[in-house]
Amino acid sequence: MERRTLSIDGHQLVYITAGDRAAPALIFVHGWNSHKGLWTSTIQAFQHSHYAVAIDLLGFGESDKPRRADYSLLGQGRRVLALADALSIDQFVLAGHSMGGQIALAIAALLAPDRVRQVISVDGVVMGRANGEFEQFVIPLVIANYYAPVITPVVHRLAQIPAMARYMFRHQFHRIDSLPFEAWREDRVMATQPGIHHGAFHSLEAIRAMDLRPHLPALKCPALAIFGAYDRVVEVEQGRLIEQLAPQGRLAVIDDCGHLPMREKPEAYLAILSDFIRQPAETPGGS
Repeated sequence: MERRTLSIDGHQLVYITAGDRAAPALIFVHGWNSHKGLWTSTIQAFQHSHYAVAIDLLGFGESDKPRRADYSLLGQGRRVLALADALSIDQFVLAGHSMGGQIALAIAALLAPDRVRQVISVDGVVMGRANGEFEQFVIPLVIANYYAPVITPVVHRLAQIPAMARYMFRHQFHRIDSLPFEAWREDRVMATQPGIHHGAFHSLEAIRAMDLRPHLPALKCPALAIFGAYDRVVEVEQGRLIEQLAPQGRLAVIDDCGHLPMREKPEAYLAILSDFIRQPAETPGGS
């Protein structure tokens, strides 16, 4: 797996690649307050059959975190497409998690419908909002971090204490105590790192500004929603909208699982993803 950088509009974006560049392309987009490393095990599963690429979106992961930038979901989607262009990738399978699922669907429906062969939304936002319980917990903290960033180092330290971390990240998992604490260490570090408050704050605004329901009927490619049955961040009902409104929409629900199936139920998640991706897909725009 190679780590690389790309400059887009004066900002440095970090991404990883694996596999043969001549193989079919598979691009991964992480979610809010997340990072490219969330896809590591998925990339490892597909690197022998695909050219796999995962990006750290502007404001997150190892990419630049400017205070002022275009943090809209379409702006982030254009950066994903710019990365595809830089890698000479014309058509690709596109997968996104949470906010990344929202971005992936926007790319497939609005920005580049003729380039996306298949689109996968893993516990992805559709309606422009998250679960009410999650929003009530997260939004006040994000606002406080944005206007008083001295809080961020405190939150970062608390996130390394097992009891505090499990409380802070409890919405992400169905059974948080069943996962080894070190198995999701990178997620905690990346979500509470210095500078994260810029992207976190503006991206929440961007998520709320985009309701994809009017655009799903225009999707030309097969669309799959994968959801944990007990997702406390994005309700399964948002996945059902993809199944109901997208012409070739499907929903797969993983039992005993929360918002991060690649962490909680990796075998079931990979089996569903593999089955979908390895199905023949029509050329985008075809009949």
